[in-house]
Amino acid sequence: MGTLSTVTTVGYGDIYPVTTEGRFIAAILMLFGVGLFGSISAYIISKILLPKEIRDHEGEMREIRALHKEIKELREEIRKHAPPDSQDKPPSLPN
Repeated sequence: MGTLSTVTTVGYGDIYPVTTEGRFIAAILMLFGVGLFGSISAYIISKILLPKEIRDHEGEMREIRALHKEIKELREEIRKHAPPDSQDKPPSLPN
């Protein structure tokens, strides 16, 4: 009964381990319970926050693609208006 009380973290009240072995097992179970609670909490939070991070990242990628398209259009505009004998070339994007 002490084990059940420890794992469920309800507290001891009048049920508690008396022997050294029982106390040792109770201590191990307490540590396991804290770790399990932390893992479950982290899992739930990651399921809530991860989709938002993905949406944010996708939005940033759309903005970057739009900027690359705009840069390409501006380069074409520069090429159209540059004198035919011009030695200067517009800067290029890194690949």
